Amino acid sequence: LNTLIEKCTDCHVLCVVVDIFRDWFVKKPDLCPTLTLKEKNNFISKMSIFENYSDIELNQKFLYFILEFYNDPSVMTNKNEFLGKVEKCFMMGLRCSNVELRRKFFLVLSKSIRKNLGQRLHYITKYQNWESLSKCYWITQATELMMSVIHDTRHIAISHNCVSFLSFD
Repeated sequence: LNTLIEKCTDCHVLCVVVDIFRDWFVKKPDLCPTLTLKEKNNFISKMSIFENYSDIELNQKFLYFILEFYNDPSVMTNKNEFLGKVEKCFMMGLRCSNVELRRKFFLVLSKSIRKNLGQRLHYITKYQNWESLSKCYWITQATELMMSVIHDTRHIAISHNCVSFLSFD
């Protein structure tokens, strides 16, 4: 399968490869050959080249696979050692042209970050690796992550040393 991922240019074949991995990793993990986390990382990382293909079906199929993978509870138990290594693939979903799919990726990312505005800003500026979004205007995603914790019933007041919320009431 590694060779297919690296050398095959037929998008229909690559879609089948994505389906196989989806079945192995997410849908029916008991059918999966005994792959270590490192091997799973390698397969998923290699599949990130699908972004370079202009086939929309392949890209979306791959991104749905990544989304299912990130939402899989069994993966979340090894989240620190695993998810960081395939983060580039996840971040591809944040710049996807399919609005519905992009929104789903955004929700997964937003849920993984604390809701406190200060802590969220700290995470966005210090820990989140935006390099995989460097080809697009990534500040939009960062701003949306910040704005998603602000309630509609409040204004933001910025002074020289802090940010506070003011109610409309």
